[in-house]
Amino acid sequence: MNKNIVLTNLLYNSFILRQNIISLIRNFPFLNVQTVGNSILGNPIYVVKLGKGSKKVFYSASIHANEWITTVLLMKFIEDYAKAYVSNETLYNISIKSLFNTCSIYIMPMVNPDGVGLTFIGIFYVCFNNSLISIFSLTYSLIQFNLLNAK
Repeated sequence: MNKNIVLTNLLYNSFILRQNIISLIRNFPFLNVQTVGNSILGNPIYVVKLGKGSKKVFYSASIHANEWITTVLLMKFIEDYAKAYVSNETLYNISIKSLFNTCSIYIMPMVNPDGVGLTFIGIFYVCFNNSLISIFSLTYSLIQFNLLNAK
């Protein structure tokens, strides 16, 4: 497979993440993807398991909203790992078939999807979630009030 699923030249968010995960599962059905919960705004929080070995490693990305590029890095690694597994190739001089059988790699590619969304879209990201509108409206009003009084 030569076509790239995970594009590294985009501003990444939870919507692109979801589409990439769907495409990766479609192309690499051996990937074990679970939803382990949902964010405050209802975005799924995924964990991707690579391998079936007894050694366990955990990676996470986008814990803080401005660290969204770490999600792209891990998603690209998942894609490269899956391609190498299917084609029986190495990745960074490591046999992926061997790694798959000896190590289980757990990847949570976006711990904080709401924060990542706020980074790019701002306060309007939450406008469709009724439970948070009042909180953010109050916060926005306080910011406006403080800005007006600062003049």
